[in-house]
Amino acid sequence: MENKVLSKTIEIGKFYLIHDGSKTGHPGLVIWKNDEYNLYLAIKIGTSSNKDNIVLKELISEENVCHFVYKRPFFGKRKDFGSKPFVDLAITNELSSYIESSFDICPVESKSINRKDRHRFKKMILKK
Repeated sequence: MENKVLSKTIEIGKFYLIHDGSKTGHPGLVIWKNDEYNLYLAIKIGTSSNKDNIVLKELISEENVCHFVYKRPFFGKRKDFGSKPFVDLAITNELSSYIESSFDICPVESKSINRKDRHRFKKMILKK
C-alpha cells in the first residue's frame, strides 16, 4: 500500500485559518506540529476584545487597527486548519515572546481531538 500524499501541508511559523466552530473562523499561528499523528498547536488571533484574550500592542497586519491574542492556544487536527497560509500576516516580537509561554498553558481542543491524541500531545510536549 502506498503512502498517502497529504492534501495540505501545514508549516510552523505561518498563519492559517482555524475552523474552531465560530461562524468565520480565526487566523492562527502554528507553533507546534506532528504530521505523523495529525496534531497541531496554534495561537489564535482575533479582532474583538473579550475576557479570554489579550490586546497586542504591535500590529500583525495593516488591515485591522487592533489585534487580540487568545490566552489559551488551539489544539486541533489538519481538518481544523485552512489549506493556504495567510501571506499578509507577520510575526512580531511581542507575538514571539508569547509563543514560548503557550506551551505551559492547557490548550482549547478541537472537537476532533480524542483521549489518545491528548495523551500523545502531552507526552511529546514534555520531551521538548
